Amino acid sequence: MTSRHGHALFPNLDENFGVISAEAVIFYTVPVGENVEVRCSTSQETTRKFFCREECRQEDIIIQTSGVSAQEDRFSIEWKRRQKTRSGDVSVKISQLTKSDSGRYRCGLGSSLSPASYTDIEIIVVDGKHPAWCFVSVQVLIG
Repeated sequence: MTSRHGHALFPNLDENFGVISAEAVIFYTVPVGENVEVRCSTSQETTRKFFCREECRQEDIIIQTSGVSAQEDRFSIEWKRRQKTRSGDVSVKISQLTKSDSGRYRCGLGSSLSPASYTDIEIIVVDGKHPAWCFVSVQVLIG
């Protein structure tokens, strides 16, 4: 699999204090026809895991599970336990990407409406093969 990913930070500004919050977005750039694996959030095994498009309304949910894993068409979701802990990572795989797969997604656990429960992801499907690249986000806290 050839994919590129990175992070970007989109701040919300307050006219008196500057940055008051920030939204991190993970970007994945993947060639048409390839597969991608997105890792996001941490959870305990019993927590609901989900992957959805855009705003994550009920009709936007692509795949979800309260178990360890689930598969639906080209999408699979799996919870992977970390060694010697009760926490783990949520992994979502999408196979045979098409241009129509480009867009904003959310991956997370628990309630899909709480910002603390999900990670915003942008998938960009491109023609041809590209080398991997990455850029890192910076979080700014104003006290």
